[in-house]
Amino acid sequence: LWLFLSCVSLSLWSQQPLIPGSWKGLLTRADGFEVPFLFSVENAKGHFVIQIHNGKERLSITDITRAGDSLYFTLPFFEASFQTRLQPDGHLTGSFIRSSSTGSLQFPFRAYPGQHERFPVRVTQAPKQVAGIWEATFTRANGTERPSVASFEQKGAYVTGTFLNPAGDYRYLEGVVNGDSLFLSAFDGSHIYLFTALIDAEGNLR
Repeated sequence: LWLFLSCVSLSLWSQQPLIPGSWKGLLTRADGFEVPFLFSVENAKGHFVIQIHNGKERLSITDITRAGDSLYFTLPFFEASFQTRLQPDGHLTGSFIRSSSTGSLQFPFRAYPGQHERFPVRVTQAPKQVAGIWEATFTRANGTERPSVASFEQKGAYVTGTFLNPAGDYRYLEGVVNGDSLFLSAFDGSHIYLFTALIDAEGNLR
């Protein structure tokens, strides 16, 4: 199947093209939460390139194949791929599939062209500030706690940053302050992160 797909003529793209520009993707996790992320589609002389955005990080996908209205994007590492179908209005539906030590994990996937916001922003007043270094605590499923350090940068409502843990960090998180809430997410083919927090009256995140 994959050998056949790799031989599909590029002229097929002209029949129903993958719209160049900014896109918003949505991955639905097993807990029901939708994790948004942004990516861009570039058309370079008939060859499409997808760039997944996480703050300053860019993950390029060049292995893009098509069979009819089905599109397949294979990530360069993590043994992960998207299996999607191009809809008449130009948006995509399908699945993200990633191999793990216990088998394959599959997440429903949707993506829409012309979208530039990872999270919507409600601008009614100056956004609350979260920039700086924070002491943080994660509570595990068994009730035990794990200390962490959060580092955020903020420009207007736009926020980037990470959580620093003894075993590593959460890479490039990106999101917004919206009203009294902070929203952050990241997707890099291996990790699907979503963080939400309430900014209380004292300025703490909960």
